[in-house]
Amino acid sequence: MTADERDLLEEARDSLEVAKFILSKGYPGYAASRAYYAMFYLAEAFLESEAMAFSKHKEVIATFGRCFAHTGRVARGVAQVHH
Repeated sequence: MTADERDLLEEARDSLEVAKFILSKGYPGYAASRAYYAMFYLAEAFLESEAMAFSKHKEVIATFGRCFAHTGRVARGVAQVHH
Protein backbone atom coordinates (compact mmCIF):
# COMPACT_ATOMS: atom_id res chain seq x y z
CA MET A 1 0.00 0.00 0.00
CA THR A 2 1.35 3.41 -0.94
CA ALA A 3 1.47 6.45 1.31
CA ASP A 4 -1.16 8.11 -0.89
CA GLU A 5 -3.49 5.12 -0.50
CA ARG A 6 -2.99 5.19 3.28
CA ASP A 7 -3.74 8.92 3.36
CA LEU A 8 -6.93 8.44 1.36
CA LEU A 9 -8.07 5.60 3.61
CA GLU A 10 -7.41 7.78 6.65
CA GLU A 11 -9.45 10.59 5.07
CA ALA A 12 -12.26 8.11 4.45
CA ARG A 13 -12.15 6.82 8.02
CA ASP A 14 -12.10 10.36 9.43
CA SER A 15 -15.01 11.43 7.22
CA LEU A 16 -17.06 8.44 8.33
CA GLU A 17 -16.38 9.16 12.00
CA VAL A 18 -17.39 12.80 11.52
CA ALA A 19 -20.54 11.65 9.68
CA LYS A 20 -21.48 9.43 12.63
CA PHE A 21 -20.88 12.29 15.06
CA ILE A 22 -22.92 14.77 13.02
CA LEU A 23 -25.74 12.25 12.68
CA SER A 24 -25.75 11.71 16.45
CA LYS A 25 -26.31 15.46 16.84
CA GLY A 26 -29.39 15.32 14.61
CA TYR A 27 -28.10 16.61 11.28
CA PRO A 28 -28.70 13.80 8.78
CA GLY A 29 -28.17 15.94 5.68
CA TYR A 30 -24.73 17.07 6.77
CA ALA A 31 -23.90 13.54 7.91
CA ALA A 32 -24.84 12.20 4.48
CA SER A 33 -22.47 14.69 2.88
CA ARG A 34 -19.57 13.50 5.04
CA ALA A 35 -20.50 9.86 4.39
CA TYR A 36 -20.49 10.57 0.64
CA TYR A 37 -16.96 11.94 0.93
CA ALA A 38 -15.88 8.87 2.89
CA MET A 39 -16.96 6.77 -0.10
CA PHE A 40 -15.35 9.22 -2.53
CA TYR A 41 -11.99 8.91 -0.73
CA LEU A 42 -12.33 5.13 -0.87
CA ALA A 43 -12.94 5.33 -4.61
CA GLU A 44 -9.81 7.46 -4.96
CA ALA A 45 -7.83 4.88 -2.96
CA PHE A 46 -9.04 2.10 -5.28
CA LEU A 47 -7.96 4.14 -8.29
CA GLU A 48 -4.62 4.99 -6.68
CA SER A 49 -4.01 1.25 -6.26
CA GLU A 50 -4.15 1.06 -10.07
CA ALA A 51 -1.84 4.09 -10.46
CA MET A 52 -4.75 6.29 -11.54
CA ALA A 53 -5.35 9.78 -10.17
CA PHE A 54 -7.65 12.51 -11.40
CA SER A 55 -8.02 16.20 -10.70
CA LYS A 56 -11.76 16.34 -11.37
CA HIS A 57 -14.44 14.90 -9.13
CA LYS A 58 -16.50 13.57 -12.05
CA GLU A 59 -13.46 11.76 -13.47
CA VAL A 60 -12.98 9.87 -10.20
CA ILE A 61 -16.63 8.81 -10.15
CA ALA A 62 -16.74 7.81 -13.82
CA THR A 63 -13.48 5.88 -13.73
CA PHE A 64 -14.33 4.10 -10.48
CA GLY A 65 -17.63 3.06 -12.02
CA ARG A 66 -16.04 1.87 -15.24
CA CYS A 67 -13.06 0.07 -13.67
CA PHE A 68 -14.50 -1.29 -10.42
CA ALA A 69 -18.27 -1.04 -10.01
CA HIS A 70 -19.40 -2.16 -13.47
CA THR A 71 -16.77 -4.90 -13.74
CA GLY A 72 -17.70 -6.57 -10.46
CA ARG A 73 -14.29 -5.90 -8.90
CA VAL A 74 -16.21 -4.31 -6.03
CA ALA A 75 -19.22 -6.15 -4.62
CA ARG A 76 -22.49 -4.88 -6.04
CA GLY A 77 -23.87 -3.76 -2.68
CA VAL A 78 -20.72 -1.77 -1.97
CA ALA A 79 -20.59 0.01 -5.32
CA GLN A 80 -24.32 0.50 -5.85
CA VAL A 81 -25.47 4.10 -5.73
CA HIS A 82 -29.05 4.94 -4.80
CA HIS A 83 -30.60 8.11 -6.23
